[in-house]
This record gives sequence, C-alpha cells and structure tokens, in this order.
Amino acid sequence: MVSGTARRGAGHHFTRGDTMFAYELHELRSAELRRLAEQERLAVE
Repeated sequence: MVSGTARRGAGHHFTRGDTMFAYELHELRSAELRRLAEQERLAVE
C-alpha cells in the first residue's frame, strides 16, 4: 500500500495531461493570490 502511493507520488501513473492540468491549476492559483495581494497592498497605501 505504501509503495503504491509512493510510486504514484513519484509520478509513475500520471499521464502528461494530468501533469499539465495540475501545473496550470497551480499557475492559476498563484496568479490569483498575487493579484489579491497586490489589491490589498494598494488598498493599504
């Protein structure tokens, strides 16, 4: 059980599409967080 999840964590069972989706989702989240932080910074000034 542990080895199975470990292998999955290493990416052996992920397809290229899954990887791209996860990467794009991460990019969207970080962009959104940066935008919110910028709005807060402008509101403070």
